[in-house]
Amino acid sequence: MARSLACLLLLFFAAGCAVTPPGSRPAPRLEPLPPAEPPRSIVDLVGWRDDHPFLLASAVWEPGGSARRVQAAVLERVSGDHKEVVLAMVEGDRLVAVLPLANILVGGRQRRIVGALLTQLDVGPSNRALRVDVRTFESGEAQLFAVKTTLLAMEGDRPVRMLDRLVESGDKLRDRRADVAVKDVDGDGTPELVVDEHESGSAPAHTLVYRRGPDGRYVTKDRSIFDE
Repeated sequence: MARSLACLLLLFFAAGCAVTPPGSRPAPRLEPLPPAEPPRSIVDLVGWRDDHPFLLASAVWEPGGSARRVQAAVLERVSGDHKEVVLAMVEGDRLVAVLPLANILVGGRQRRIVGALLTQLDVGPSNRALRVDVRTFESGEAQLFAVKTTLLAMEGDRPVRMLDRLVESGDKLRDRRADVAVKDVDGDGTPELVVDEHESGSAPAHTLVYRRGPDGRYVTKDRSIFDE
């Protein structure tokens, strides 16, 4: 069981799923962005026209500040024994960027369902990060699940990855979850990411503080329970 979960998480450090095992703490409520259909040409722009892609989520993202609004779409395709998941951003009929999100093993006996959710997170007075949750659930006896969150900012016309980390993982017996919030921890007006981690059972909550580095990414020196 432990090996199966480790394999799922390893393959998945680019993926995710929100399923609540019996007796576990309920997942926090996230308000999805209003859905919006992407342009019909988005599949051609990504180059997936002949690969039977599937649209998992799509919405308009308004980053705020001087950044222009873009259409964000999470696309999935099966390539061999894997499901490939990407985030495509378009402005009108122009492809802004394609960012890999997940490469999930689904061959053989692996029956993994993949989903996605697009939300926003205020990271400053007029700046809104795009939060992409990619979810994976494996049915059957193991009932393994995981969720990975990616936070993105827009700098000019270029999307910048601010955070990539698991926020849920587990099986039908045990689960770990992380709540992400923005707070001014140091009192200097700088927004930090505060991540409260919880584990099923009697384990106490664990808090990590992520600070934004010069490359735009949020990093922490604290150890996560997901690293165990």
